[in-house]
Amino acid sequence: MDDRFYIAIPTHNRRSIVAECVPTVKAGMALGDILVIYDDASTEFGYKFLEKWATVVHREPHAIGIEAQRRNHFRAFWASGLPYCYLTDSDALHDPAWRKEALRLQALAGGAPVCLYNTMAHVTIQGNTIEDDPDSDIIWRRVAPGISYLLTREHVKSIMPFVDNLAHWDWQVPEILGHRFAVARRSYVDHIGQGGLHHDPKQGYDGGDRALNPSVPLVRLRREIVARLKEVYATRDNFTEHASR
Repeated sequence: MDDRFYIAIPTHNRRSIVAECVPTVKAGMALGDILVIYDDASTEFGYKFLEKWATVVHREPHAIGIEAQRRNHFRAFWASGLPYCYLTDSDALHDPAWRKEALRLQALAGGAPVCLYNTMAHVTIQGNTIEDDPDSDIIWRRVAPGISYLLTREHVKSIMPFVDNLAHWDWQVPEILGHRFAVARRSYVDHIGQGGLHHDPKQGYDGGDRALNPSVPLVRLRREIVARLKEVYATRDNFTEHASR
């Protein structure tokens, strides 16, 4: 059975977070998987910084934004011939077993699109939850967070006729696929919002959009990563303070 993944990760600055999160995706990959990093004209780093994790790195000369990035990801996946497309973000940390769990849940869900990130933001969308059986490993929702999408080639085949017009991709893709996403009850992906476009800086590393019911390894991993990030920023702030005197 061919279960190779095409993994697409967009990056744009936030160097320290990229350096912590992207390796957690790579750590769960299997032989034959391809990890493609699409950098959106970052100024904090270049190709050399990213190439140690990626099979391929694409760098835009000028920022094009996430919607155009995702359109490119779908096109590149379709051209790759691989059977599975996994879309995630550069601020998403992954349980070491994320890949195995994604395939397990998709089999359990009868081949439906899978999201490994359960979040209160999508719990509270009125009418979003279709079925929530506490004895099931899956929660069925109409839409799911774009931070973690496992799609098959058949799913992307349905998306390709509309790919040029995707302007709000993580809302439109669920609609194209029939508004039925299998969301993992136990999260195998978490999110570090600090420095992100939609993150209130006052919430710091522990606030904002976070995973519900994260796996035990993910809890431990997040604790370790956040501790290192806080140390990096504390050192940087301390240096800046002294340099400005």
